[in-house]
Amino acid sequence: MTGLTDLTVLVVDDDPDLRSSLCEALEDAGYTTAQAHNGREAILWLDQHKLPALILLDLNMPVTTG
Repeated sequence: MTGLTDLTVLVVDDDPDLRSSLCEALEDAGYTTAQAHNGREAILWLDQHKLPALILLDLNMPVTTG
């Protein structure tokens, strides 16, 4: 069985406080997290890493939306 630390959640949001709070709560629950500030940064992250188990994505962001 896969442990929670093997599951990465990518949090994509332009609000740094919200993004940080979500990551902190997920990490406290045992998940590994990654962060992106906008859609373009998320796409770059996805190109360079194994697919995450879950993506939490803000729909209204500058640069590239969700």
